[in-house]
Amino acid sequence: AVSETATEKMRITSAGNVGIGTSSPDTKLDIVGSDFAGASLKIERTGDGENDDPALRLNRSGTVDANDRIGGIYFQDNDTSLALIRGEKIGTNDGRLDFIVPNGSAFGNTMNPVLTIQNDSVGIGTISPSALVHLTSSSADGNIIVESTHASSSAVVDIRSVADRDSSVLFREGTSVKARVYNDASADALILTDGADNNTLFLYGQAVG
Repeated sequence: AVSETATEKMRITSAGNVGIGTSSPDTKLDIVGSDFAGASLKIERTGDGENDDPALRLNRSGTVDANDRIGGIYFQDNDTSLALIRGEKIGTNDGRLDFIVPNGSAFGNTMNPVLTIQNDSVGIGTISPSALVHLTSSSADGNIIVESTHASSSAVVDIRSVADRDSSVLFREGTSVKARVYNDASADALILTDGADNNTLFLYGQAVG
């Protein structure tokens, strides 16, 4: 016997949109499902090899100028964006990756990212990090909290340099250095300096000078 009943699994509209799980796709590919498996997109590569990895490519063709956006992944609740990962062109071969979270306000294309990765640097609160990690706050204190809640552990800030190199903590007003604490690697001492980088306090062993 031949069954004449069929269940629609996919639809291609006259506009060229493809719907899987929906009869009215509103984008080029629209996948609708009621569970994880039904609403997931899987890209799998089989075989060996170091460089042939499965990939999701977001490509923008034509003229792409500096500061143009080149792709984004939007996280939405009923078509309202609540978070975004977006790539942006900075220079000829330079790019920037932004992580944007509205934090209770309406989402907008000009919203500043919470975290930025650019030129091997990470910016939190700034899109132009000038150090490996650059934290900026324009509305509150720029706090960094290091906390351990383990009963037998401590919170630690570990500053390291290679052998015979000093490690420093600088205190600035704007760009002007007002004080510095550093270890003098040649003397195995901890030194406090003033704004002119004159030594004002010297700790060596049990001696203070």
